[in-house]
Amino acid sequence: FWKLCLMAILIVSAFVVAIVLLSANLSSSSSSDINLPIEPNDAPTSFPTYVITTLPTYEPSFKPSTQSDKEYIAMQRDVLKQYYIETDGENSWYTPENWLNDEVSVCKWYGCECNNIDIDIITSFDTPGMLNPQQVPTVIGMLSKLEVLTIDGGSFVGTLPSELFRLHQLKKMTVISSMGGVLPSEIGNLRSLEYLELRKNSFDG
Repeated sequence: FWKLCLMAILIVSAFVVAIVLLSANLSSSSSSDINLPIEPNDAPTSFPTYVITTLPTYEPSFKPSTQSDKEYIAMQRDVLKQYYIETDGENSWYTPENWLNDEVSVCKWYGCECNNIDIDIITSFDTPGMLNPQQVPTVIGMLSKLEVLTIDGGSFVGTLPSELFRLHQLKKMTVISSMGGVLPSEIGNLRSLEYLELRKNSFDG
């Protein structure tokens, strides 16, 4: 009988100790941080939406304004008038057809040609023949839109003025006259030049 009582006491004591240890473990676990994996059902169901706005683009225009063209056309007419005066066109030219006539387009003045007569910008100039020898007027160098320049007729003397080599759009240049002297090194500035003809002259260099 005493053995059975002792055994029962031991079993109850072991059971009580087990309960105390289990309670201690549970309280320890609840006080620490526990990282649990997020289940698929716990994932957010919506996300923020971002709208990409397309900014406007601007293309710069480098086309000359109408006013600039008008200014050049006015200057061009003044240059031609000055050329006429310096070479004594009234008394020395063989054919001064339409020159200084403000009612006629410069594209129709003798020796002048335009790629587009509606624009009224000279792109080709052939010096009119003259009775008296003259030097080439430097004012021609202001006709910056010239593509073809012909100095012909044997009426010009002296040398080529350096102002002519500012004509950066010039593609063809012909000089058939009685000119001489040193050919200016500035001729290399004619970066668009495709054809150069020098005849009946006595240039050096």
